[in-house]
Amino acid sequence: MEDLLLEAAPILILVGMPLVIAEGVGSWLFWPVVFRIGIVAFRETLPALPLSQGIAPGTIFDQAEGRFKFMEDREVLFRSRTHLLMFFRLNTPLPFKGSASVRPGYPVEIVGRMPVGALLSFVGLALY
Repeated sequence: MEDLLLEAAPILILVGMPLVIAEGVGSWLFWPVVFRIGIVAFRETLPALPLSQGIAPGTIFDQAEGRFKFMEDREVLFRSRTHLLMFFRLNTPLPFKGSASVRPGYPVEIVGRMPVGALLSFVGLALY
């Protein structure tokens, strides 16, 4: 069993590293497909927001913990901010990415995901 785990570790790392790069570039450029893949880390529904006017699609907001982009279909994509000097953050070593559905009069549905590439690489390193 130990031999199998030692053989699987480099494969996980080799598969995970290109995914880390692809997911990193995709989330940096807000490619919607990147925000729909990954392991669901949290799912939350919030009460409807009182939106009196819409926010223009393509608008990007920078906050202390992340970056948010409003898409055309009333979807908000978000990613946690990269902290170069904080390798292990207080809540998780893996950055979150996700989406939220924001429609006037409807509850806000938030889905946060962990990146697949980073998770595979992390598991591969842990098996060594």
